[in-house]
Amino acid sequence: MSGFMVEIIFPKMLDEKFYEKLPDHRKMVNRLITEGVILSYALSSSKDKLWIAFSEKDEEKVKEIIYDSPISAYFLSISYTSLLYHEGISAEIPHVWLN
Repeated sequence: MSGFMVEIIFPKMLDEKFYEKLPDHRKMVNRLITEGVILSYALSSSKDKLWIAFSEKDEEKVKEIIYDSPISAYFLSISYTSLLYHEGISAEIPHVWLN
């Protein structure tokens, strides 16, 4: 197993308090991406579904991270799926091509 994919469902309508907490949530996500804990983070265009791929292999630790989010009170449902593998390219680190 190489980690977990977490799918989070949000309400269709979000209040002002949600948007006030969003900058702190983004800081947390950015820190976890930098630390390599979060591999990818994607929000649906309808803004009601979020997918987060974690490198963490311990489901309980992933749950702790999810519930530590400043916006966790707005999560309607959360599903955790263990991953066999996760592949992708990093948007953070540009590739160097030597000619």
